[in-house]
Amino acid sequence: MPEKIAGVSSTALERWDGTARTVASATVTAGRIELADGRVRVRVLRAPSLVATMSATEGGEVRYQPALIEVSGDGIATKRLSAAGATAEFTLAPDRHAMEAGLLGSGLGDLGSGVWVRAVSVRPRRCRCRTSPACRR
Repeated sequence: MPEKIAGVSSTALERWDGTARTVASATVTAGRIELADGRVRVRVLRAPSLVATMSATEGGEVRYQPALIEVSGDGIATKRLSAAGATAEFTLAPDRHAMEAGLLGSGLGDLGSGVWVRAVSVRPRRCRCRTSPACRR
């Protein structure tokens, strides 16, 4: 059974080195996701995080840490994805045992036989506030 997947975000006003700054953060919590009737397993080993801060006197900063995701399954070499935009590609063949036994289809559900699967993560956009040294690049 898949674990719960949820988005978590917060905003705050905090004091930092004698000045006030706003802080916004966001992440996604997830544990394990199964695809193609459990033949493909995706585990979130480290959740992604995005933190943006802004101060009227000190400027702003955006920090992004991509998720660490593990993709595995029967006949699929385990691969860890740790960079934004990283992908894992593999082909799922029909389940011969299910087909030979005359069970429902290929074991791929609605995907069909010989389906090609590509897991893609979202690429973060660059900060454009131009006030912090990290954003001026």
